[in-house]
Amino acid sequence: MSWCPGIPFSNDETALMARRARQMLPLLRDVSAELADLELPVLVKLGCRIDGGGPTDCEHMWFQVHGFEGDAVDATLINAPFRIARLQKGDRAVHSLDAAARLEHSFAGRRARASDCM
Repeated sequence: MSWCPGIPFSNDETALMARRARQMLPLLRDVSAELADLELPVLVKLGCRIDGGGPTDCEHMWFQVHGFEGDAVDATLINAPFRIARLQKGDRAVHSLDAAARLEHSFAGRRARASDCM
């Protein structure tokens, strides 16, 4: 079971979100590159394994993207985890996009989400 503060997601829901996010990744990379001069934020929501949890026990958290590296993303955690002591708000690292649950690009305050396109 995946976990978000107060909102549990089933494994099937998490898998669907991840599949949609992976399908949108090429488009997000292209749009990010095309609009780089505008310095608009690019966000990814990643499912990270909770402390003491199994492979499908994850907390969904938002990261701001600094760049893409193959099937990974250089990103900074922008919210504080509830159930993952090893991560702190502001941590920057390269993360696999296998855990991506959602991808977003902000356009002048309006977000474009993968779920809007499915």
